[in-house]
Amino acid sequence: MNYIVIEQTKDYKKRIAYDPKTNTFSETENDCLFAKRGFIHPYGWLKGSGTPPGKHLDVFLLSHDNCALGDELEIKIVGVLKRADGDHKLVGILSKREETDFSQLPNNEKDDLHKLYPYLGSGEGWFGEETANAVIAEFESKPKKRLPIILGAIILAVLIAGFIVSRTMTPERVYLWGDAELTGFSWDESYFWSFGERIQIPNSVPHGEIAVSYIRHINDYLYGRVAFTYREKYKARWIVEELLSMGFSWDDIEIQEFDFEDVSDILFNNWGWTWQDLVQYGIFRNLAVRSPRTSQNVVLTIPGQSDRVIIVGAHYDSYPYAGANDNASGTALLLESAKRMRELDNYYTIVYVFFGAHEVGMLGAYYYAGSLSPAQHENILFMINADVIITGPYMFYAAGFDDNGESGVNHITQTWDNIAAELYNSQNILISELPNFIFAGADQRAFLPHGHTVMFMMSALRVNVNDEGIIQSVSIPRHHPEDCYHYLNETQPGRIVYNMRAYSLFLEKLLLARYY
Repeated sequence: MNYIVIEQTKDYKKRIAYDPKTNTFSETENDCLFAKRGFIHPYGWLKGSGTPPGKHLDVFLLSHDNCALGDELEIKIVGVLKRADGDHKLVGILSKREETDFSQLPNNEKDDLHKLYPYLGSGEGWFGEETANAVIAEFESKPKKRLPIILGAIILAVLIAGFIVSRTMTPERVYLWGDAELTGFSWDESYFWSFGERIQIPNSVPHGEIAVSYIRHINDYLYGRVAFTYREKYKARWIVEELLSMGFSWDDIEIQEFDFEDVSDILFNNWGWTWQDLVQYGIFRNLAVRSPRTSQNVVLTIPGQSDRVIIVGAHYDSYPYAGANDNASGTALLLESAKRMRELDNYYTIVYVFFGAHEVGMLGAYYYAGSLSPAQHENILFMINADVIITGPYMFYAAGFDDNGESGVNHITQTWDNIAAELYNSQNILISELPNFIFAGADQRAFLPHGHTVMFMMSALRVNVNDEGIIQSVSIPRHHPEDCYHYLNETQPGRIVYNMRAYSLFLEKLLLARYY
């Protein structure tokens, strides 16, 4: 039988340090990660594995029972978080519980664990009891004292160990939230009154704050939203739930599903890629791909006084990371905008499109644009796309239409320029124009061949300027484990809130303006 020694509880906002010489606990000056990320369960070490600050095995105890520092509780080890750096974390439950494996834990407890680690690197993941026991056995088999060893041998051992890990970590399933739940799921109105928790936020909060709440939720609970996987479908379902919770009806929402076969020609003609290329690229990692290979766009329509349509789009899929910037930020902006516009008097009809399968070739956007009839295209006033908008001090909008490979100017883009200037003059919010970036690899690009005027909202960490002072390229943090709300918020304090406020105000002014 295993025992945990409690080292940290939800009662402490600072890290607790243990002194083995005096067998006492004391609060340090360092913030506790658990408190910062809302983890409410106790934490400690496996009794008999050693004690901090020396070598030992950490344990997350999934329990709501009250406990004190130093308490020793009888537990069952049901799983483990395997980390690339070797600092694995065991998952334990009280011995009186019936579960015996990580796979049997309720989803809310798995979500609690994910708050601490919102993204996973290559080879990392949550594993079950068998792997947890193997981790314990490996730890116990290591000698407590090591003989001196030359540097070359250390390097060789690390290389060999890395090779072995890469070969042995994949056979056991990594447990991923939502796969089994969604396997048999179909888009039916009755489903949405019994599934999912919804974020309830009043309209009275300042612009951008609703979106920030959404970004954090997506980051912590809806990570790894890779195209054509159940995780992507899970996110689409959540978007629908949020729209319904805002008061929109089922008739306001359309789910536009498409199979890979429907868009394979788009992928090959635009990029020269096939499905096998996507597999070899490694974007799916260990995520379960749907069968058949299906993605979807979620479309919300808010009727206006005019039938002329403004399309506002953002992709909701991601690389196998948290994807806070790319593109929880754009998704969150659309959700806040939809919530606010439902209470405002919009003149034009607004169609919000949450695109799927973007990261594998902007397939959702191209499929949506290609599904529209000539009459529907003729009725579109313009299209706005929001993507990667929360990192860095540089906020941009690219505006125009395809004028023989250049960004064209018309009365719509001139109106946008005036709105941006007014926003700067009245609130000191600078969102600069980058005209030729309408051709960048984002979803507005799918609308250019149809002759539409488009806007691409984006932000950048750095910009590269030529000798004439013209911006040639930008640096955007994305497609990386550091694209995480918590990391971005710590490294760029206040940036997420500021950018989301700016773009929320900007988008609302764009949607309420009169163009004819």
